[in-house]
Amino acid sequence: MAGYPSAVFEEDLHILRVGCCNWNAPLSPDSTAAWTPGLLKNLEGFTEEARRTNLHLAAFEADVLAACEVLRLGAKVDALDSGDLSPLALASGRMFDVTLLANTASPADKANLEKALQRFAWVVRILVEQHADVDEECNDLSILEIACSVRNWELVKLLLKHKAKPSQKCHSCFQSRADRDRFISIASSYASSSCPARVCPCWSGKTVPECHGAGAQPYPLTFLCVCGSKKIYQRCCHARSCWVVEEWVEADQRLRHSFLSAVSPVSAGVTESDEFKAMKIALQAIHEAGGPSKSREELLAEAQKSITELLLPLVSRGLVDPAFFYAWNQVDFFPKPFARKYSKHLCEDMQRRWNAAVDEYILREGDSRTRFEIERAAKIGTWNGALIRTCEGVGCTKVEGVGDTLLRKCAQCKISVYCGQQCQKSAWRAHKVVCGSDTQHEQMLPSQTAFQKAHEASIRSVPVAASQFAAWCAPLVSKWAKEGASGTVESLECRKSD
Repeated sequence: MAGYPSAVFEEDLHILRVGCCNWNAPLSPDSTAAWTPGLLKNLEGFTEEARRTNLHLAAFEADVLAACEVLRLGAKVDALDSGDLSPLALASGRMFDVTLLANTASPADKANLEKALQRFAWVVRILVEQHADVDEECNDLSILEIACSVRNWELVKLLLKHKAKPSQKCHSCFQSRADRDRFISIASSYASSSCPARVCPCWSGKTVPECHGAGAQPYPLTFLCVCGSKKIYQRCCHARSCWVVEEWVEADQRLRHSFLSAVSPVSAGVTESDEFKAMKIALQAIHEAGGPSKSREELLAEAQKSITELLLPLVSRGLVDPAFFYAWNQVDFFPKPFARKYSKHLCEDMQRRWNAAVDEYILREGDSRTRFEIERAAKIGTWNGALIRTCEGVGCTKVEGVGDTLLRKCAQCKISVYCGQQCQKSAWRAHKVVCGSDTQHEQMLPSQTAFQKAHEASIRSVPVAASQFAAWCAPLVSKWAKEGASGTVESLECRKSD
């Protein structure tokens, strides 16, 4: 299997990999956006009109590693091109053509063609085990008929095992009676058996029900972080105690990522592997306990409703800015002043989307305030606190950007801002208590402060998902504490939808 130039090491597929791992603006694994223009022109049948996907490309090139990669990224196994060819049909057809070439090739060429045949057979096997439609046809031949024609008994067994329908053509593919009898025997042995479960596309070697289908699993530390930063997860969000899990979504037939900042066992004496195991134990226990009484979508809908119910009276009382409320209704998150607890890339993306919604509000021209006044009241900064900040010195009211006011950050925490040394000294007695601590946060917008106070005073828990998850994890956190690892339960980030 070694020795062929796989696309997994090429820049084009890396662009796709980075795009698909970006949770905020994911690129479809079936998109051809990552392909260079020259690639489409150089490959037969790969024009824009052909509508062939990355999995088609891997199947056409017999690129086993690329096929595994794009399947893990969530490629549709039965995606059809403009000629109604699936990746499985394309790989099978190519395998048939290469077999014909190998029969008449010179000894030197035959060796290379036989290696290519092995790779095509592997791609076919991978796609079949991913539950591709085994009754697809290519050039009026079914996949099973092609496997019989090339005398690949392993594929014949695999296809029959996955309930491929034998035809009369299959029998005519064999010249000897012994081969025909062998085929009939294999077909009979699998006739009454059920189709095997799909192999999990994380390539753990387990089936989906045994692996990600059994519950969410920790996201691999060495994979690209799903925040889109292009760093590996271990050095990005994981280092900020922001946990990511992935689980099998039956409706989409693919693995999906989710941010899960609720459980974060942290201890100086706990190694990465121990922490990883603790996460798996937590997720497994939650799954065995039956999980939530409601679906994730229902919980998130309730969370959205609860937040809106808290915000509406605050808006009517003038405590929450109308531009802030408008932006909340346009995006799929509620801004929290993270204070560098999340990936900068993720926070910047949230900032961009939120502020774009505020700009949209300004363009509606229904507010008599100046643009600066609206931006000061509603726009968020990089770490999701206030974009336009006020000096935090005692009694100081200087605003960033007004006149020649320039605010400087505290040299230690790099969060609090002051207009000068005098203001910094005046605030030091209170600031030194939180400076650089985990409880410190960015300067908040008045709307964020009002919501936080209302949230704390409310008997409702927002988001709902966080309270339920905290309840599930309470005994697990106690268990970690007994075993020498400390656990913290924080609020889940609220998102309306994926």
